[in-house]
Amino acid sequence: MSYLQTPSSSGGVNGHWQRHVGTVPFKLYYESQDTVESNQQATVAANLIYANPFPSGLGGMVDEIAISSLVAGSVGMLIRLGIYASTSDNNVYPSSLIADSGDIDFTSVAAKIAPISAKLAAGKLYWLVLVANNTVFRTNWNLGSAGCVYLGRSNIQIASQGNIGIQVSRAFGAFPATFPAGGSLIGGVSPAMPRIYVHFAS
Repeated sequence: MSYLQTPSSSGGVNGHWQRHVGTVPFKLYYESQDTVESNQQATVAANLIYANPFPSGLGGMVDEIAISSLVAGSVGMLIRLGIYASTSDNNVYPSSLIADSGDIDFTSVAAKIAPISAKLAAGKLYWLVLVANNTVFRTNWNLGSAGCVYLGRSNIQIASQGNIGIQVSRAFGAFPATFPAGGSLIGGVSPAMPRIYVHFAS
């Protein structure tokens, strides 16, 4: 069996430090961050990369990347998922491409799981990314209204406005070797990020 959910709802990064590898006695997926999760209908802009911060914890070999499809997309709906490294420990802006899933069909209701091969170093911040060729699909979402956020807060006066990701314009297709410059933070109460998952093989 497999679970597209966090193994710990209380610790955020804590779940990644306790991550389970392989498929015995069960198979677990780990998500980008521990914020409020929503299954509500969400609108995704086409040709826009959504980047979710992902602390690697103990690190390891990632062999699958995944996202949930709650409602079938329109005919021809495609997405791509991938992983980027941060520029450095002191500059967390996404930099070098680590993995690209290739095109994933999003026209059916199912967990969309793609094989990849990505070695994540321990104790680093990586980025789980998504780009779509259409503007509407339904999946699980991270909301900026509560929970653990890894990108700090731009407004400390309002506790709910944590930064939960980065977005940047990019035509649908293979992810570039270097993450595009000029990305903007996504934060606040209303903005949301698609929830992306990975599985550790070792």
